[in-house]
Amino acid sequence: MKPRLPFPPRLGTAAVGLVLMLAWFTTATAGALTDPCEMAERFVNDAAAAAAGLSVTVRCRLPEADRVRAEHGQWRLAEPIPALLSGAGRIVVSVLASGRAVQRIAVPVQLELRSAAWVASRNLLAGERLGTGDTELREIAWPTGQRPTVGGDTAPTGRARRAIAAGDPVSSAQLLGENTVAFGDPVSVSWASPALAIQAAGVLVTPGRVGDIVRVQLKDRRVTLEGRLVDASSVEILP
Repeated sequence: MKPRLPFPPRLGTAAVGLVLMLAWFTTATAGALTDPCEMAERFVNDAAAAAAGLSVTVRCRLPEADRVRAEHGQWRLAEPIPALLSGAGRIVVSVLASGRAVQRIAVPVQLELRSAAWVASRNLLAGERLGTGDTELREIAWPTGQRPTVGGDTAPTGRARRAIAAGDPVSSAQLLGENTVAFGDPVSVSWASPALAIQAAGVLVTPGRVGDIVRVQLKDRRVTLEGRLVDASSVEILP
């Protein structure tokens, strides 16, 4: 049974960017005693809520002595949030309180982002084609610096560009399409003329898609030839 997702499967990059830009101009008026950490957390949570399917934990790392509290202050983002990524970062806020000039405060934070994502259910080798049961949809904490994606209803397909460890997220950027080949992929190399036909094993030197002109090296030889990729495993040498 497919996991039931309590959120839309995807939010386009342009939409996320628009949300973050709108958040930049958002202001918040504190009716009670607040500080930069509270407001930074509020702005981050607003951005995460707009990116359907993401949840975020915010830990403020601003020393207590550096916190400025305002009983009736107007707070805003002083700089746009460039991207929501797990790991260390900073949220720059500003406050206008009691008639005083705006003060900018760079709030150091530690973010942990979570979402449902397709992950490898076993270790996958580079070049291996994904089959039924090779991925599963579950909630994960995103690794530091990796852009989070929300898993859709359909499992990813294709071949792994590189080795993927069990439990690691599997995204379209990590996969080759059905008709795409990569550097080092084994292929059958053929060459034909009216008087002679030759077939040998080789490996691709350049990536490509079916129909592209690629370069291939014959197995156990340093000879490199150019040919047309007939299918995902065959190259026809050009005359």
